[in-house]
Amino acid sequence: MTNRTARATTKANSRFPSGMTARKATANGRFSTGIVDRKTRACGLQTRGVFLVTYLTLHTSLFQNLSALGSSAGKVDMRINGNAYIYGLTIFSVVSVVAHSQIVPSQATNHEINLWLRDGDPRMVAWGATFAAKSGDKDELPVLAALAENYESVPRHEYDARGNYIPRTPEQKQYLDSMQAVLDSIIQLHGEVSCEAVVAVVPDFPAQALTLLATMPEPERSQCAADIYETRDKSDQPYDWHRIAHLQMIHMAAAILALHPPPGFTATLLNEATVILKISVTDDDQKDNGPFSSGTCGDSFGLVAAPGWPQPYTYVVEQHWNSQGPAEGILIPGEPAITGRRALSNSSCSTLPGFTSVQKVLLARQEASLLPGDPGPGTYQHDTLRYTGRASFLASLSVMITLHEEPFQKLAATLASKSYLTATESATVMPTFAVEVEDQRKNQSQALQIPESLGPHTTVGPYKHESGWFPRQLD
Repeated sequence: MTNRTARATTKANSRFPSGMTARKATANGRFSTGIVDRKTRACGLQTRGVFLVTYLTLHTSLFQNLSALGSSAGKVDMRINGNAYIYGLTIFSVVSVVAHSQIVPSQATNHEINLWLRDGDPRMVAWGATFAAKSGDKDELPVLAALAENYESVPRHEYDARGNYIPRTPEQKQYLDSMQAVLDSIIQLHGEVSCEAVVAVVPDFPAQALTLLATMPEPERSQCAADIYETRDKSDQPYDWHRIAHLQMIHMAAAILALHPPPGFTATLLNEATVILKISVTDDDQKDNGPFSSGTCGDSFGLVAAPGWPQPYTYVVEQHWNSQGPAEGILIPGEPAITGRRALSNSSCSTLPGFTSVQKVLLARQEASLLPGDPGPGTYQHDTLRYTGRASFLASLSVMITLHEEPFQKLAATLASKSYLTATESATVMPTFAVEVEDQRKNQSQALQIPESLGPHTTVGPYKHESGWFPRQLD
């Protein structure tokens, strides 16, 4: 493992589970690239000097006008003129500062873009990034990448006693808006960033991080994906929306690795998956089709830019199925493909599901060249068992589970023929079957005797659904 990869692994392991901050703090809400030189500082002082000269000129004019007013009214107490001067100066100062903060540049030279990106003022950094993208100025990519790599995520949203969000501070809001412009510029310029930069922006900008990971060059992309994949939970965890960005990154990393599976990867897809098997016990030939779960997520809403700021853009990362028509903006091919698109918004929106058992089995099926409509194993299954007596009930349950395991055994054989599984892995891989038995008999005078275990790879009882966001189930 290279030093870069080791650093990325350490950073991924420290950030994803606990949400720890990036290594370079920016507590004052200002940006730091670590590459600002004396000339840049001098240019920054020159820019502020122009505004100061203008301020002092108007300040002198205001003083002269007030002095003239005092001379023409000789009987007016000079203390009144002094108070009027202070009041006017205060109003003028506030108006001047507000007007300066709302100036919207209409164009920028390459020198000005470079100056603004290194300025440290979030608003000017945002404008520098915006004009760099508009002008196709790829010379600024090292500065933009440095801003991303040294980004520190803001603290999580806090809630008041009523459970409502406590708004971000103005400094935090500006910091977020500025980094959003930086990431948009990198993506629009087709820039390459390090794995450290991808990991740094995940907490606040998951969609942009997913896009940057998917568009990294090889072999850096696969190395980064392998590092991120190692931070996955190897067993199902209760749903926690705070962790959805982490789960989406694991999904993207797995999708990248599935394109050219490294040794041992495919076995984890099957061994770490869980299949829900609902068995309805009846005393006749009635069938229960069982529920089917699916979902979607709408786009984020486009919002008007804040006064003096450039228009914000975000990225939407989602799955696209062939049945939805031609796909655009494909990041990772497959069925479903993972796509990305740019949208007007000041937030980050990714509808990519978390790395659930559904996604694990989907990737294994893709490796075997099975389409969703092809016969094969799924993660949500149901069956009906006719009750004929206690003696045959347990034996019938065991036979039914064996029948549902057979499609996975065939899938494993196909993957082994493609060298994605070793012979040993092919003989042993199997998801865990979470068996839920529901008594739908009309005559329940004789209680069902449901065992605590039905053999290896099985659990019995109500299953607590795993983490994820709007999984599209396979049945």
